Amino acid sequence: MRLKPPFDTLPDTIVDIYSQKIELYNSQVAISQALLSGPKPDVDYGLMTAELPKITAKMEYVDNTLFKATPLVFATLIDEKTRQERAYEPPEYYEG
Repeated sequence: MRLKPPFDTLPDTIVDIYSQKIELYNSQVAISQALLSGPKPDVDYGLMTAELPKITAKMEYVDNTLFKATPLVFATLIDEKTRQERAYEPPEYYEG
């Protein structure tokens, strides 16, 4: 699907946002696995636990960005032409 400006970059932007979200989930999973796997030498568990709220905040920001982008997706469906500009003809199934 090809969109006209200013919406032409919207699909790629949404893909990038979801990629960021996946990376954040992967980071959260890795830290959780390390914390649950038991104590190991030379591992800074304090640093890991301090990182989790930062990841959560970033995930909320990404979700908020997606929420705000949703109206743009629906804006791509709006036809900017008027009926006269489209030379409006009723659909074939219209009997009126």
